[in-house]
Amino acid sequence: MMTFRFANPEDAAPFARWAAENPDIPQRDIEASMKENNPTATFLVIEDEGKVILAVPLFAVVRIACLLFNPEADERQKIAAMGKMREAIMAFAASFGINSVDTLSKSGYAVARWAVKHGFEQENRELFELKGFLNV
Repeated sequence: MMTFRFANPEDAAPFARWAAENPDIPQRDIEASMKENNPTATFLVIEDEGKVILAVPLFAVVRIACLLFNPEADERQKIAAMGKMREAIMAFAASFGINSVDTLSKSGYAVARWAVKHGFEQENRELFELKGFLNV
């Protein structure tokens, strides 16, 4: 029977070895799973009759859902507001030990160009999202 638990210190060595030996895992993903890079990082462990089958590093991320600009704001105000937004979001995230902020956009949009200019990196992988499982 499959069960799950959170990792303990004894799991660290084999998980590090598995990650290092797997050429399909990008180094940036390995680094993202480390507490010193993402303080909220933890590992979920799936076992079958006590044997570890899967280790899944997880960490919290802040996602910017969208930007709701006042239609009466001019371009200068919008750009200044995005700068203040970046500062505020980083402070908010840091207060929870979160070291990653993302948003979804299209590369042709002005907001996407602003994001790249201000430290956001465009991800070249596809996003796969699981949602709708909470009864809110």
